[in-house]
Amino acid sequence: MVGEQRKLSLTNSFKTTRLGDGVCVYRGCFIPGNRLLLSQFSQNKLYVCELDGSNPKVIQVDYKIEHMSLYDNTHALVSSGYGGIQIIDLNLFKPGRKLKVRGHCYGITSVKDKIWVENQPKTLTIMNISGKVINTIKTTFDPCDICANKDGDVYCTDVTKSKVYFIAADGEERDICNSSDLKCPSGVTVDDHGDVYVAGYLSNNIHRISGDGQTQIVLTENDDIKKPSDLSFNFETRELLVINNDCETINIYQTY
Repeated sequence: MVGEQRKLSLTNSFKTTRLGDGVCVYRGCFIPGNRLLLSQFSQNKLYVCELDGSNPKVIQVDYKIEHMSLYDNTHALVSSGYGGIQIIDLNLFKPGRKLKVRGHCYGITSVKDKIWVENQPKTLTIMNISGKVINTIKTTFDPCDICANKDGDVYCTDVTKSKVYFIAADGEERDICNSSDLKCPSGVTVDDHGDVYVAGYLSNNIHRISGDGQTQIVLTENDDIKKPSDLSFNFETRELLVINNDCETINIYQTY
């Protein structure tokens, strides 16, 4: 069901095999230049391509990729489990230096020159690009996927309980989505309105949570949503990236 006031329109869709034979994409994000940064499922390989999957370039990194986030116009961040965080040079399309982080790095996001990473159970670590830890926030749940808004706060999914949480920079925590229609939230992003989009991997849908806490299902199986694994939002073009069809399809929607 597409919302009556703010709609989504599919503008691009391509099979991940366009990047190469047998390629399955698990994670992804928009990067400058109307391009995508995508990761091969359970491998240490990144792909840079156009929004339709054309002109792919391969970036080989040292460790298996867990998640990724855009840091600025020239750098992206890749969480690599016990390998820490890998900085990716988006001008040279090459891996840069690594940030050593205690524990197993999974969910990662960046805002206001700060990096948030889930690296230990029920813990979010805030650090800078030099690797210096600024703060450590304890949570009542195990964060999985995380994203940041422009104010420096983050949204986190809890896969085991199928919930979405808001966590302020000072550590304030609250549950903002606990719907029976959301099962196994596997991707989260925030748009230019401050609305949060969440992918339901097992419920085969995309939810949108508004600032007043209202939750709306904006894409379903009727829109060919099946096992979506990750989301990203482009603030400049107002486009939503959905990694769909159990890591085999990339969909891009224009938001209005």
